[in-house]
Amino acid sequence: MKNADINWLSNLKLRLGWGQTGNEELKDEEVYLTIPSYAYQEYVLGNNLYATTYESRYANKDLKWATVTSWEGAIEASFLNNKLGFELAAYKKTTSDMLLYLPVQGIFGMDAPRQNAGKVENKGFDLSIFHNNVINKDFKYDIMFNVAYVHNELTDLKGTEGKDPGDGRGNFWYLEGNPIGSYYGYVADGYFNTDDDLKNKPKRTGTEQLGDIKYKDLNGDGKIDLANDRTVIGKEFPSWTAGLGVNLYYKDFDLSVFFQGAFDVDAYVNNEAAYAFFNGGKVLERHLDRWTPTNHNASYPRITISDQINYQFSSYWLQDASYVRLKNLTLGYNVPKALLSKINLTRVKVFITGENLFTITGMDTLDPESAPSSSRGGLYSNVRKISLGLKVGF
Repeated sequence: MKNADINWLSNLKLRLGWGQTGNEELKDEEVYLTIPSYAYQEYVLGNNLYATTYESRYANKDLKWATVTSWEGAIEASFLNNKLGFELAAYKKTTSDMLLYLPVQGIFGMDAPRQNAGKVENKGFDLSIFHNNVINKDFKYDIMFNVAYVHNELTDLKGTEGKDPGDGRGNFWYLEGNPIGSYYGYVADGYFNTDDDLKNKPKRTGTEQLGDIKYKDLNGDGKIDLANDRTVIGKEFPSWTAGLGVNLYYKDFDLSVFFQGAFDVDAYVNNEAAYAFFNGGKVLERHLDRWTPTNHNASYPRITISDQINYQFSSYWLQDASYVRLKNLTLGYNVPKALLSKINLTRVKVFITGENLFTITGMDTLDPESAPSSSRGGLYSNVRKISLGLKVGF
């Protein structure tokens, strides 16, 4: 590029990286897997009580950390004296030798030990774009936008597909070809609206009534059952995340705005956050739009006090947890230095800040930012907050 005019190019970098590390992020119950686990039991033989101790889970002394192999390629560039620029990084991270309970024969006599066997893959990209400019001596601005995409997939489970052993609710399953944190359940298919529906449509219990939820018969055998009619219906972690920050400066005023969002993510809503009269609780506004013989397009099935036939884990109780939120907005005023010099101060700034001022989402009960990890609304939501502040420098 000799003699070429490239003054418009301020910076250009290319990166290519490869690395391999151990993954030490273990769950609490995985820390002591190389040490035998013991259980206690009492037996009555004749008229005597005997207390026993026995090894309940075999200790695998050959366990090691999972191995994480990472590839990354990136390009970073800025233009026009660093007024405009971007950074784009694509990556692939493979975690192998995950800890799994591989099946053992019954004659083994103990619970199966954890073994290094599974594999999961993450691949995606991160893109950030910035722009800044000085319009004149009174006005300048800067803008930053970032977006990230990740595809998570369990690629090898050695035949151990099934419930996530760390999820006591049984909502999440590990299934090859699907992400970690996959919701697994029935596929809702409207309501039983007519007597003909009750007579001819596949049923789960046989005690369904008008206004109950219908489920799809995925294998076409004319009945709804756990073994054959559940599938992956959603996922807990977003595929896309994004943020937008804007800072404006005019004379002694400054304004900063920050938006954030997450997309392609689901939240399962149940218990107090979804069910009418659950646990002796109250009803929600959404329950007003319940199924009746004249309201077949309702957003809630027939109202019941104690019948839990509609509370099965299904797509009916999943909501799209995608959102865009104005996370922060701050307006500030800097007192001119000419005035401060008279009172021996170097800086005085008055500002007002608003947090979580508004959110665009399809969820109607829970905060979408915390909903995927709190299906019943057990966590405090991100509340709207207005603060007034003063900064003083001496």
